[in-house]
Amino acid sequence: MHRVQINVLFSLAFFKQLAGLSVSWNDIRDADPELYESCRKILLMDDEEIDSDVLGLTFIYEEEQLGIMKTIELCPGGKDIIVDSKNRSVYVEYMVQQRFVTCVIEQVKSFAQGFSELMTSGNIEHFLKGLDPEDFDSVLHGNNQDIGLEDWKLHTEYHEYDQSDEQIIWFWQVSN
Repeated sequence: MHRVQINVLFSLAFFKQLAGLSVSWNDIRDADPELYESCRKILLMDDEEIDSDVLGLTFIYEEEQLGIMKTIELCPGGKDIIVDSKNRSVYVEYMVQQRFVTCVIEQVKSFAQGFSELMTSGNIEHFLKGLDPEDFDSVLHGNNQDIGLEDWKLHTEYHEYDQSDEQIIWFWQVSN
């Protein structure tokens, strides 16, 4: 808006949310390495060890909100459900959903709405579903290659202007 370029990299989890795709524990590796590693360890633990309740986990998530610790149940009755070998993958899924989807859903919706307004089609999910995260980074940051000016001219659509308008002629002269 103010022609200030910022270098922002989106995590895979954020990209997937914008594209309307589900987020899994594998998607959080770069965004939250500690939570990723914890999830991985829970999933790889020996069945007998996790069934002995060595972790002491239940289906809750604790977070700080305005300096106060809040306990959020990951599912109805979550505070009374002990994580064991049979439900640990569900626990990990719920934990990731809470941390990366549920608690930021309004912010992601607002971002997606604002981003959609910048696009001519106005549908960010449709646009992003056709891209890999690496492609999206290229769209945002470019690829450090020179712009193909002739190709750009060939594919430019003029709205409320014509190719022969003085401003357009000046633009192409300055771009050379």
